Amino acid sequence: MSQSGKLGGVTFVDGAIGVSGTPQPMTGGASISEMLLMGGATHATNYTLTATDGPYHGSTAAATLQLRASPSTGEVRHLRNESATLYCSVDPNGKNLDGATTFFVLLPGEFQIIRYDGTAWYTIGGVGRKSVRSLTNFAAVNVVSTAAETEILGFTIPANFLGANGQLRFGWYGSYFNNSGGTRSFQIKCKVGGTTFIDGTENIGATGTTWGTRYDFTIKNAGATNVNYMAGGGIGLVDFVAMTTGVGATGLLGGASVRLGELQSNTDMAKDSTADLAVSFTVTPSFSSSSLYYKHWGGTVLYLPG
Repeated sequence: MSQSGKLGGVTFVDGAIGVSGTPQPMTGGASISEMLLMGGATHATNYTLTATDGPYHGSTAAATLQLRASPSTGEVRHLRNESATLYCSVDPNGKNLDGATTFFVLLPGEFQIIRYDGTAWYTIGGVGRKSVRSLTNFAAVNVVSTAAETEILGFTIPANFLGANGQLRFGWYGSYFNNSGGTRSFQIKCKVGGTTFIDGTENIGATGTTWGTRYDFTIKNAGATNVNYMAGGGIGLVDFVAMTTGVGATGLLGGASVRLGELQSNTDMAKDSTADLAVSFTVTPSFSSSSLYYKHWGGTVLYLPG
């Protein structure tokens, strides 16, 4: 026996798998399953939500979902990036969303459930401005038998992603090896928007031992979308762990087999993060040899809220 009912102004029939009536923005305390029952749409271009739309809106393209200029108190929206590779943006349309009126970028597969309290939008589910988010993982790269500058990590910061105070943390692991007959060096650079902001050199003795290393860099916006700082460094530069001896350090912190270093920009960067920003980390060996290499084992990029 089927039953009928009404939810948020929408009449539905249980058992008949049908919905009649005009979808409305969800208000009140309905569950997510009830929200999805009330309908919505998926968009391949920019779209501005209307008063008669259902609560769910997805994007399959690099598009912007713009919220209503005059939302209702208690209005709830479920916004999702349905693309596997592209970014989409949420435009608060002049209202505060988690404390800011700037765009909020949804990464591939991410979703956000927001509620308007009569004054501002707040995230109540999914990701928000205060969420720690993993943007990407990097594959392994072996820099060997070359003296050419070689990219080991490349990534594009999506437009509007950092906001005024957000930061990205780049971390990766690798190893150095030099048995080429003399002391060699590896030049490490970071370029943001085509400009080199970090440039340092690590000298490697011809020990014939593989040494592990870890790097950690941060790019942060400092109160504005076009004032950025970068700092970072490595733990165990050159000879932290002798990998040929298995797991474990071969010296105490500050000893002969452990080194700490820092590479950083000397000034702030005037890069506009409201546009896409390409970030590239590269390694350049001083000598080409099959007995000299830097192996990048992989890494991650994390977004940390400001």
